[in-house]
Amino acid sequence: MKNFVRFLREDYYKHKMVFNLIILSSLILCSMITQYMSIFVLIAVLIMLLTSSKTDAFAYLGFLSSFSNIVRLFDVEFIFISALSFYALYLLIYMIVKKEFKYNWSLISLVIVLIIYMLLPIGEYNYLKIGFVGIIILSIALPSMLWQKRDEINFKKVLYVTFLGLVISVVFSSFVEYIPNANQFIERFYANGEYRFQALYNNPNFLSGNCVFFISIFIFFIYKSPRVVLLDYCCLGFLYIIGFSTLSKGFAVSAILTLLVLAVILFLKMRKSQKLKKYLWYYIIAMILLCAVGVSVLVSRIPLSEIFNLSVLTTGRSEIWKVAFTELISSPLNFLFGLGLGTQIYHDGIYYAAHSSFIDVVYKLGFLGSLLILSIIVISFITIFKKINLKSSLINIFPVFMA
Repeated sequence: MKNFVRFLREDYYKHKMVFNLIILSSLILCSMITQYMSIFVLIAVLIMLLTSSKTDAFAYLGFLSSFSNIVRLFDVEFIFISALSFYALYLLIYMIVKKEFKYNWSLISLVIVLIIYMLLPIGEYNYLKIGFVGIIILSIALPSMLWQKRDEINFKKVLYVTFLGLVISVVFSSFVEYIPNANQFIERFYANGEYRFQALYNNPNFLSGNCVFFISIFIFFIYKSPRVVLLDYCCLGFLYIIGFSTLSKGFAVSAILTLLVLAVILFLKMRKSQKLKKYLWYYIIAMILLCAVGVSVLVSRIPLSEIFNLSVLTTGRSEIWKVAFTELISSPLNFLFGLGLGTQIYHDGIYYAAHSSFIDVVYKLGFLGSLLILSIIVISFITIFKKINLKSSLINIFPVFMA
């Protein structure tokens, strides 16, 4: 018996990530039946984060991200963001204690000013305000730590495990109708009578946005890789298919843009690789077909007679943006300081989000807050550009641009 237990323990540590992902998948499947199982998902993830390397920890978080809509408690999607925030705080404290965190005092000063600015008594103090403050701080701190630890983290492994989470999410979504209570948080969306696929996300646009980000990251690794990795191209094909199934206009446009970037990268690589030249026509045919699908999605969602109608192009969001802009310029104080992080856009008797990160930031934080965030981004990129050459910098910011 002792030998059997020893064998199991050794086998677990040898294939630790495989076993942990099976455990997570099983718990996630159970949480689709009852929310209360989500607490076990959170406990399991926290244990895995504290007992794993940085690479594996971020891989588990990436895997969990595709299930954030169904792994919830009290009807709130806070399991994933709680685990991510916990690990980011843990890593920050660890790096500070070990004196591994490199300080950029100009950036830190701007971040402190931004935090004070966001906490000013502008608009309502509610869960939205607190949530936005936390998300903005996390969005600044996490990339900074990832950049400083870039040599210790295998980002390709993180990407593959995160992609695996998306694939399992797609598989699980195929059985939603047969799992008790599983469809209670998954609203079905349609466009012109056609079903818009969303996997286990609460909105097809969230799925399409993630697909765009994944695609840009895979293109980045294809550019960086000195050899042909067939798995990367297979993953790309899967992401394009899933993205198009959401019938998202934004994804269709982004797909065409990323295909153009990929075509340029492959052309440059073909000049150096005889192996790639053998598959030239396959790449050309695949790209033409994918571009054709992108165009067909746009045509199916936008009638040619309405091609210049901004409201149709943005699915009515331009009307919300007009209301937001009108409120913003209604007074100098609103323009300078915004309407507050706890405020939503009121239009036709309903409160809306802006459905645009840029407009949301300007509407909530005003000119001064937007200027602070822009300054932080610019200084961050200048710092990165000083570490790597210009040619590398341009392709390195491609995933950020697409996101």
